Amino acid sequence: MRKYTFATALLVFFLATLLFFIRLFTPEMSLFITPDFGQSDLMQLNYPAKYSLLQALQNKSLPLWNGAIGTGFPQLAEGQIGVFNIVNLVLYSVFSFEWAINIGYVAIFFIALVGTYTYLRYIGISAIAGLIGAFIFAYSGIFITQISHINLIHASSYIPWVFLCTHAYIRTRKLVLIPVTSLVISQQFFAGFPQISFITLCGAAMLYLFLSSNRKSISTYLAPAAILLLFMGLSAVQLLPSREFLEVSTRKDGFLFAEAARFSYPWKHLITFLQPNALGSAKHGTYPPFHAFDGSIYWENTGYIGILPLLFAAFILVKKRSNVVVRVYALLLFVSLLLMTGKHSPLYFIFTFPPFNYFRVPSRYIHLFVWSLTILSSLGIHQFIAMQKSTKHGRLLIFAMIMVILYQLFTFGWNYNATRTAAAVLAPPPITEYVPHKNRYYVHDDGLKWNDHFITKGWVDTEPYIEMRNILRPNANLLHNASSFQAYPILLTRRFELLNALVESNITTNKKSDTFDINTTALKILQMSNVDTLVSAYKNESLQQLGSVKGASSTYYAYRIENVLPRAYFVYNYKVVKSVDEFTRTILDSQFNFATTVLLEKPLSQIITSDADAKQSVDFVTNAHTRITLTTNTVSTAILVLSDLYYPGWKAYVDNKETAIFAANLSQRAIVVPKGSKKN
Repeated sequence: MRKYTFATALLVFFLATLLFFIRLFTPEMSLFITPDFGQSDLMQLNYPAKYSLLQALQNKSLPLWNGAIGTGFPQLAEGQIGVFNIVNLVLYSVFSFEWAINIGYVAIFFIALVGTYTYLRYIGISAIAGLIGAFIFAYSGIFITQISHINLIHASSYIPWVFLCTHAYIRTRKLVLIPVTSLVISQQFFAGFPQISFITLCGAAMLYLFLSSNRKSISTYLAPAAILLLFMGLSAVQLLPSREFLEVSTRKDGFLFAEAARFSYPWKHLITFLQPNALGSAKHGTYPPFHAFDGSIYWENTGYIGILPLLFAAFILVKKRSNVVVRVYALLLFVSLLLMTGKHSPLYFIFTFPPFNYFRVPSRYIHLFVWSLTILSSLGIHQFIAMQKSTKHGRLLIFAMIMVILYQLFTFGWNYNATRTAAAVLAPPPITEYVPHKNRYYVHDDGLKWNDHFITKGWVDTEPYIEMRNILRPNANLLHNASSFQAYPILLTRRFELLNALVESNITTNKKSDTFDINTTALKILQMSNVDTLVSAYKNESLQQLGSVKGASSTYYAYRIENVLPRAYFVYNYKVVKSVDEFTRTILDSQFNFATTVLLEKPLSQIITSDADAKQSVDFVTNAHTRITLTTNTVSTAILVLSDLYYPGWKAYVDNKETAIFAANLSQRAIVVPKGSKKN
């Protein structure tokens, strides 16, 4: 009988989830476009990342590196692309982009529903209570308001499965559960949001320690170590490149406390568990911007599960406070509350220590808080149903309870996110007509025009966000076959961050006149970086205007940058610079020219003969993301400069013999090429 109950639950979950997302499939294929403050994580990070994944998988390769963003970017190592997750591997290998994205949402919610239901049934909760509990978790605010962060909710959908495996091992001590648990954790990690994996492990560790506290055998301590070791082995294919990236990134040593504790959950935000828009609605533009609200972000702080589940959680805490499961989840609820409140919490100091200081946004511990609330409320619903079954109006009360819970969850969930047709979202914005595909482009955008609409009007009207695609912020260019100097600033190498900061700090905006100025430092860096186009929503008088696109709220301009160096070129002179300040001083010298001199960080052992006027050539044979082949010809030994990002994973060969790659011009690459015709 139990297997039929489970099959019925699966059918209910599938139909309910399909119904919830049906608007993405009919009458036209549509996509979510819910924006964020200052930009869109969905349209500028997650959609481009998934599109890159689809392109790679359907070409029988892996997205190790993407040369079209950030002058080169280690896409796999960064992790959010979610390469090795089995759901992603299947969907993006088989389906078209729109279908893969939308089926992915259905899969994520289905995984969360089934996992929660299975766990609730495992700890003794009835089928009806388990069914409702599954909807409480999967359709809570932590999923609904984070739909624009696909990899985050994908990782969160595995929380029930990690807890199920952990709890099952505690009860049964079956050795087979050790590799199974490691496999589940690795799949969560592969979903592409390591912080959620870390938060889940913190919660699972607390569950394990609490429920195993009366067991003193050595296996009690060896099992978690074995699970972690197996997880590291299974995840090495992602962990190793990510570690390599971390070592050269801006987060090598973690964040300072001020940044690690930024975006902590404010205590007053607890009122939104009763009414999600009690402090304002992000959708309607009435929620305060984070800089005016002590770092509070609506979608990071909203864990709404409805009012009745809160009452049932309180009920079970009073009714069954001696129950071991109630006690452990009450403890988890309390600890996760202290963690998510971050700098406002007595535990604030924990965010100064690794690994806690490797992540920002303490508010995300709300995922563990909502999970604990889900378990407690489900236990309360289970107890309530048991009490009402024998009463005269029990069935009516149970039915009314179910309807109220589902109504509150689904009305909030259905109305929150914005959608547009896939054709409108994915169509090349008109500005791309002026952005060449051969060289790179740069975006000057302070986000203020986006925020002027976002903060005051939200996303009830989505047309401005379709229009503002014309700014072509990275990584949206990946959808439109363009190459950007910049990359979406989640995690960058220290070298590129320094170079990009030099450009940004040397472009100034005059908001009164709606214009911008660009000085020599910024121009020289863009020229040496093979950037021949600048896109902005502000006017400039010094650069040649290639064209403009007039929108309802703003005009978008494309400008030509002259005297741009090719992506690969020879120089016969070099200068050693050992600091960013020295780099800046050097390029400010009016006599300095990147076309003839490269800036290196250490002297070369080879003698370079100055022969800049001699005949030379550099031609691309292969120009793929992970492989570049050049044929060169020079009459004397020369330095070949490639304006792509310097990164430890690359190797260089001249006529099939490995040669050293030097860091050049702060973040570029250079090799020494002997005279003659060579293949590099």
